[in-house]
Amino acid sequence: MADKTLQQLADDGHKVSVLPQAALLYAEDPTEPNMVNRSKVIEFGDVVKTKYNILFPFGDGYSVVPVGTVGQLPMCIPSASTIIGWTILASGVGSITLDVWRTTYGSYPPNSSNSITGSQKPALSGASKSASVSLSTWTTELNAGDILMASAAAEISNVKLLGLYLHLERK
Repeated sequence: MADKTLQQLADDGHKVSVLPQAALLYAEDPTEPNMVNRSKVIEFGDVVKTKYNILFPFGDGYSVVPVGTVGQLPMCIPSASTIIGWTILASGVGSITLDVWRTTYGSYPPNSSNSITGSQKPALSGASKSASVSLSTWTTELNAGDILMASAAAEISNVKLLGLYLHLERK
């Protein structure tokens, strides 16, 4: 296998993982049978950008989510990341507008003045799913340790259970 960056390996469909106990990166290469454990050590200087999701659950499945409801779990960002999109999945057809708030540990808890969504709030409109990667009015850069919370901002009808997923990429 020719030397490749981690991104090239990931783009080629290889499983890329970071071992926390050492400063070594491994990339699985199932097409290379002569490699020990079918893995190759990648130089530590390679950039690893890992995409991940965080979930903000709303509702109990029985009652419509009231305006002002804060998502059930605040989320602490593990490492500097960039928000690259969002998805809402609901248990049925309905309408809701959500907001996302950010603060530091020292200023916890956040409130509506800490909104990072600008005018492009995540929303459902007569649907059970919605998604966007259009974030031009968002503050998308997050620091390690930032705390995020989500809130039901407005326009709620028939939504009793939903999840707001933020899609992030580690820097």
